[in-house]
Amino acid sequence: MSKKNNFDIIRLALAFIVLLVHSSEVTRNESLRFLSHYLSSDFAVKGFFAISGFLITKSYIRSKSLKDYVSKRASRILPAYIFVIFSV
Repeated sequence: MSKKNNFDIIRLALAFIVLLVHSSEVTRNESLRFLSHYLSSDFAVKGFFAISGFLITKSYIRSKSLKDYVSKRASRILPAYIFVIFSV
């Protein structure tokens, strides 16, 4: 069974919406101001976390034990976290 899911493109689109809206507000560039009228970062953030919560719950249900689940989550999160901490 493939571990790929169809939620990745939706999560990517929602994250990109947040990026676009925040870039228009942070830069205060008038040519980007129209983005906040058509796109909702509030909806995008809530949608992203709802889908992520579903996928994390699905991962927990598929795990053999709590230890197995925590091990998988740590191996996914900690490398990026450590990289960010040491690169700052």
